Parts: sequence; structure tokens; C-alpha cells
Amino acid sequence: MPWKSKPLITYTNNDVDYYLFVDESGDHVLSNINSKNDIFTVAGVVIEKNDYLKIEEEIDVLKNRYWDNGTFSPKQNSIKKVCFVSRDIRKRQKAFSKYYLNDVVYESFIDELTMLMKNIKYKIIASSISKSDFLKQNTDASELYHEAMEFIVDKFVRFLHTKNCTGLIMMEARGKKEDAKLHQYFLNIYNDGLDNLSSSVLNKTLTGGFYFNGKWNKNKDNLETFCGLELADLVAHPIGHYRKTDEKSRPFNAFESKFLGYKKYLGIGLRV
Repeated sequence: MPWKSKPLITYTNNDVDYYLFVDESGDHVLSNINSKNDIFTVAGVVIEKNDYLKIEEEIDVLKNRYWDNGTFSPKQNSIKKVCFVSRDIRKRQKAFSKYYLNDVVYESFIDELTMLMKNIKYKIIASSISKSDFLKQNTDASELYHEAMEFIVDKFVRFLHTKNCTGLIMMEARGKKEDAKLHQYFLNIYNDGLDNLSSSVLNKTLTGGFYFNGKWNKNKDNLETFCGLELADLVAHPIGHYRKTDEKSRPFNAFESKFLGYKKYLGIGLRV
């Protein structure tokens, strides 16, 4: 299996039942922590294979409605597919700047994006951790990321096992060194298992393996995006905001019902 020997590989195999797309919000640096950077969130979006193309099509319809052919020009003589990145949307930068979307159009876009997040079919498994609380027990930043991921992998595998289904995990690529470390971590849990979850169950369910991709598909000249990674990005920040403030924002309310285990999703679809 190529994913066992190489962490940076574009996913091409469709022989699984579910995909888990993972992105993060905040950083896992454990120094100079304050109220603004205390929360680290890793969010996973679970999509059934048979629903993926439909979701991709619905996202593309929204992009085509607000941008010509769903593309924008980040710099002169360059064209990229519009990618729904939470920070860019909130900061109104890049494809979401006033150059492309005036105030009225921007508000209309936000309304439609909110409805899209509410109506399309997916589930969420996320872990949102206070770094200051974590530091009381551990000072290793990599362990913070691993702790967040263990919850997500555990719940995803149990979800697959209960349904007698198979799946794969696609991570937002972070850099060669970071991805290589995380790839090794995945191999370790794949071979050794997790607490109360044997390696045989992981091997039986995660048959598609682990992949690391950017949100844009470079093999398609950046004219295609991985919509599952976009969704993971869009839910991560509102989840972190909820963990920090205990307040449910508009986007959080839109996707709250998507948490695994909803309505009693704490500890099942969301770890805080």
C-alpha cells in the first residue's frame, strides 16, 4: 500500500465507504499562551462516498454563482479555483475581498453558505483543547496534536466498525516534516492500536489509509479543490470559538446537528 511508505500522496482510490477530512484551527505551540491563542481545535468531517460528488457539485454551484467559473485571480496572469477558507472569508481577503464581493453580495453569499452547511449531508468529529490545561500534564506540542487526533480517529473507526464499513483519512497538509511525523504516528496506531481499540479493528476499517493534501488539487492546476477539506476548515474555527466562549455562533448553529451523536454529542462527536 503506497500510503504506508509515503505521506505526501494525492488520494485516488475510491474503494471505501466513508472519507474523513481533517483540518485544524489555532496552533499547537505551547509557549506564550494567552486568551487569544489558548484553544487548539482539530475538526474532522465524515462524508459517505456516495454523497461526495453531490456535495462537490453543490459547492461548485455556489462558487459559480458568485465568481466567474468559480475562479479568481490571486495574482496577475494566475487563476485558481475559489476555495472556502474560513480565515479568508472572515477577513474578507483574496477571493472574498470587496474587489470580488461588495457588502451586499458578501452578505448574500454568507447567507447561502450558511444554508449550504446546514443542508448538505456530512458528520463532524472534533476535538478542541485548552493548551493551558494541557500544559498542566504535558509539555510536548506533538502530543497535543496526537491527543486531539486520537479522539477523532477512535470515534471514526468505531463509527465504521459499527456499520461494518471502511474508510480513509485525508489530512490538510502542513509541511513535509510535520506530515512525515504525523504519518509515522498514524502508522504506529495502525499497527499497535489505540486504548480499547485493537489494531485489527483499525486494519479492518481504515483500509483506505492516510493521505495529506492541500485544499487545492495541484494535479488539476489548482482549478479543483478538495471540498471535504474545505468543509473541515469551515467548521474548525466556529468549534474553537464555542470552546473558548461557550457561545454558539451563526455557523455553529448551522452545523451543530452534524456532530456525531447529536443531540448528546459531547464526548462522542465533540471533545472539549
